[in-house]
This record gives sequence, structure tokens and C-alpha cells, in this order.
Amino acid sequence: MKQYEQFLGEFIYGATDGIITTFSIVAGAAGGDLVQKVITILGISNVLSDGYSMGVSRYLSSKAEIEQGLLKEKNAIQSGIFTFISFVFVGVLPILPFFFYKGEQAKKISLGIAIILFAMIGTIKGLVLKQPILGKSFESLFIGLSAAIISYLVGVFVSKLH
Repeated sequence: MKQYEQFLGEFIYGATDGIITTFSIVAGAAGGDLVQKVITILGISNVLSDGYSMGVSRYLSSKAEIEQGLLKEKNAIQSGIFTFISFVFVGVLPILPFFFYKGEQAKKISLGIAIILFAMIGTIKGLVLKQPILGKSFESLFIGLSAAIISYLVGVFVSKLH
């Protein structure tokens, strides 16, 4: 575990953004009453393309920090890969229910998965940093669910325009 602690930032960054963006797509699509096939296509394409973007961005920013002398111990390629993997593995989880369930049941299971993941990310951060686990879990949960609520409301609003 000690060898991976240097990548805590990449894990928190990738996993949090993965779950927020992917579940926000689910929430926005639910608010807009989009069909399940569209939710699945948007979710999977987002996980892969945004995950790639996040990994490359983290690689480039780590490389710049190393070149500036701000980072010495971290490998920029590993940093980018760890961000990408965190984003994809965590981000894909709220999409999986749409492959096995239909309609409202898929949406409810996706919400449950997202809530658990937000809390888990906060818990991991609290454990590694030896900070209050409950506080970190609620912080992560609040941030993630507030993004989903915004997306849901945008989906409702925009769907009424057309």
C-alpha cells in the first residue's frame, strides 16, 4: 500500500471525476427522460474519452511539474496511467446497471452505486490521510450528488424547451 500512496492524488482526482461525470450523464439523461440506449452510449463513450483526456492531462501536468522542479519522486507516465485507470474503473460502475436492468430500476441502482462510490472515495482519502473518515465521506458525497442534481435539473429544463 505504501508504494501507491504517492498516487493518492491521482486516485482521488480520477475516481472522483469519473464518478461525477459519468453519473451526471446518467442524471441529466434521466432528467431529460432519454431512452436507456442513449444513456448507455453516452456513459460508455464518456468514460473512455474523458478518462483518456484526464490521463493525458495528468501526464502533461506531472511532466511540467517535474520539469519545473516541483515534483521529483513521481513518474509522469505512471501518474497519467493511474489517473486514467481510476477514472475508467470507478466511472464505468454507474453505467453497468443499464446493461442488466431496465428503466427506473436501472436508474435507482445507478444512484445507489454512485452514493456508495462517493462515500468510499471519501473514506479512502480519510484513511490514507488519517483524517476523519465520516467528514471526508460526506464531503465527497455532497460534491458528487450536487453535480448530479445540477445535471438532472438541466436535463429536465432542456427537455421542456424542445
